[in-house]
Amino acid sequence: MEIKKIKFDGFYLPGTKEYNREAKLILHLLEKHYDVQISDAPDYVFYSVDGADYYKYDCIRIFCTIEALTPDFNLADYGIGFEYIDYADRYFRFPNYIFYAGLAEKMADKHKNITKNMASRAFCSFVYSNAAAAPKRGELFHVLSKYRRVDAGGAYLNNMPDGKRVEDKFAFECSHKFSIACENATHPGYHTEKLAEAFAARTVPIYWGDPEVKKVFNSKAFINADDYETEEDLLKAIEELDQNEDKYLEILREPALISNPADGKVFEEELLKQLEDYLVHIMDQPLEKAYRRNLGFWGEQYLDRKRCESRIIEKYMNFRNGHAGRLLRKLKGK
Repeated sequence: MEIKKIKFDGFYLPGTKEYNREAKLILHLLEKHYDVQISDAPDYVFYSVDGADYYKYDCIRIFCTIEALTPDFNLADYGIGFEYIDYADRYFRFPNYIFYAGLAEKMADKHKNITKNMASRAFCSFVYSNAAAAPKRGELFHVLSKYRRVDAGGAYLNNMPDGKRVEDKFAFECSHKFSIACENATHPGYHTEKLAEAFAARTVPIYWGDPEVKKVFNSKAFINADDYETEEDLLKAIEELDQNEDKYLEILREPALISNPADGKVFEEELLKQLEDYLVHIMDQPLEKAYRRNLGFWGEQYLDRKRCESRIIEKYMNFRNGHAGRLLRKLKGK
């Protein structure tokens, strides 16, 4: 098999050097075709929003984001993301829920095998740990709590009896009729595993985030907070659905996706095959032909500015996290 030397920048689980699910999936797909070698002198570097060293490599750069950031094609040759971008062979739209093994299959099949007892589950789940995201998720939690108890099983707004976080989010969501499914931010095309997990658990998602979510997902299968002018209108709609068993089961039987694939497993396999084909297209080109970014004067000028910015940020972070920074924050009372 042909050798491909690659490097991952920013694809680690927090606080470790273990690859995250995105890196593992990319590796798995590439290893089906090539002898992949992780190298500090790579021909291809995959970098994410947490990447800090990718610009140091003059090889083929492939940006992969699961967060609400747009690829910078002045720095990257190729991009994998969530936005609806048409840019020749330089971009591939691949929503991040596909990186969660089996999730797309469960989501696509969620309307099958709906039973009457699903209408008797606890009211609503809320599982989040990031308190720094858009405030909408917290606002929804408090609005719904005016009507019935919302079970918050994450670190954020936790109200579990023992104060502990739930160990199995999927099982927790499965035990509820509704799930608050909010993104970290609102951005066109940016819908993540949060909505997909709620669908897969056969709940009714109460969603906020992607203003273009209805391009992909069936609007009859979930409650979109942006469809309501006031919080009172939203709460009234949820109350009516909660109190009407027939209407609740009717919405559960709606497919999650507009495309409504006949088989969820085939649907997921097809999406993974599309990503595989995209990666193979990049790798099968002669190396010198695979570059897409501007390697001329203005491209180098742009890169030099980014390098300067990175050095300044690195020095600031070293200061902030060092003894002097800690002392300064202490003096300021932070």
